Amino acid sequence: MRRLGPLAAVALVACALLAMAAFLLARWRATSAAADRDLASSLVSDAARSPSPPERAELLRKAHLHYEDALRANPLDDSLRMEYGNLLMSLLVPPDPSGRVRPDERMPGDPELRVRIDSPDGVRRFRRAAELYGRAAELNRSWAGPHVRLGGLFWAAAAEGAGALAREALQPFADAYAAQEGKPAPGPLHLPALREFGAAQALDPNNPSLLLLVAEAHEALGDLDAAVNYAERAGVLAKLLYDAQPGHKLCLTAKQVARVQRIIQLKHPGEGRPAP
Repeated sequence: MRRLGPLAAVALVACALLAMAAFLLARWRATSAAADRDLASSLVSDAARSPSPPERAELLRKAHLHYEDALRANPLDDSLRMEYGNLLMSLLVPPDPSGRVRPDERMPGDPELRVRIDSPDGVRRFRRAAELYGRAAELNRSWAGPHVRLGGLFWAAAAEGAGALAREALQPFADAYAAQEGKPAPGPLHLPALREFGAAQALDPNNPSLLLLVAEAHEALGDLDAAVNYAERAGVLAKLLYDAQPGHKLCLTAKQVARVQRIIQLKHPGEGRPAP
């Protein structure tokens, strides 16, 4: 083997140094992102325990800053985006009266899930949360979770009584989804929820909860045939799951079963299947 010439040897050393520098930079960015994420999560926990509204607001303000810093250091972390999006969503959802259920723990599509957007800051939080969930879905195309969360956010904003600012925050998304399908603006407000719930259901086709969400979104858009079809599929799968394993995590709750039966009876009054 011929010995390397002086220029080739210098180039080889330079490449090795560049590779080492790139590795160290990537490691530093990952460590920095993890530290900011941990600190943001800790601040959110402290805010939840604080009895002082001004102190809670300050803690959450700092948490936002650390989440943004974490994203700048590690922009390709889908779970980080979900965590930050959940925080923003929790700030838009009125607290549970019992105080036992955190807003981000509510089931997406739950009829009791509402968003409260009463200021321009609320609009910005809504759109930032939607951006975070949407990017998380792009980064992890096999994960239904971001689509479920995004659909739930859109569904809550489109709900009756959500308010004018909630609809204002949602309308650009509705128009964008309508444009993708060649439909004129303004787009139907429930269309974004339908498309995101549908994307989640396509990734997890045997989940009766997702079938129910798609059914309810079709109903909201006036397509009763599709709504009944999805609801019937949800009912059949729920019964099969319940018969095979009553404690399975995908089994529908009693409230969800009632929602399934209500949709089925829209087309077949009095013919609802027995609930599992």
